Amino acid sequence: MEERLGMEEIAEGRSRLYLILSRVFLKEVSPEFLRSMREKGFVEYLKGLGIDLGEDFANKEEKELLEELAAEYTQLFIAPAGASPYESVWKKGLLMQEPAAEALAFYKRCGFKLPEDFKGFPDQIGVELSFLGHLTREEARAWKEGDERLATEVMKLEREFLKKHLRKWVFDFLDCVMAITKLPFYREMARLTKEFLKGEMEDLGIKLDRSVA
Repeated sequence: MEERLGMEEIAEGRSRLYLILSRVFLKEVSPEFLRSMREKGFVEYLKGLGIDLGEDFANKEEKELLEELAAEYTQLFIAPAGASPYESVWKKGLLMQEPAAEALAFYKRCGFKLPEDFKGFPDQIGVELSFLGHLTREEARAWKEGDERLATEVMKLEREFLKKHLRKWVFDFLDCVMAITKLPFYREMARLTKEFLKGEMEDLGIKLDRSVA
């Protein structure tokens, strides 16, 4: 019983972090999201993960910081010279190629729908992270209900998606973000995403490329 409860809590924590990171990449930082990230409890949570967003993020006037973050989001993820957040671009060099169709088919297979207000393609990094947040939430629910068989099946889906999709491009993307961003926020969020996904893949028995440091 205690072991099952432990697995439930771990899965819930993983889901929470997947969804936070998903929000970082899906769209510009909103006032509500910024305020939640500036709350003392969340700042301490990030520091526990080794992430410090700096004094400017903590203390700068909200309107000015939101404008800076919005401009940086555009430069990073929308402008041609930035770090494309799409799997198809990293794997095939063009938008909306086979990886997008394969990701969408995986989502449908698992009963996952794209966020209603999302206007991009299904292989965007934020969507893929949101999908993994969905799977880990389902895993937590299975542990809570004592359904070890279902929890194991969901973990197999997590492993399959990470191995077939994110493992093959996400670390190059995140390294690119860290290299070109001008703001600590996106550099630290990319670094956290990289470390988290490395841990996820290692825990699920996915062999990482040796170049992933």
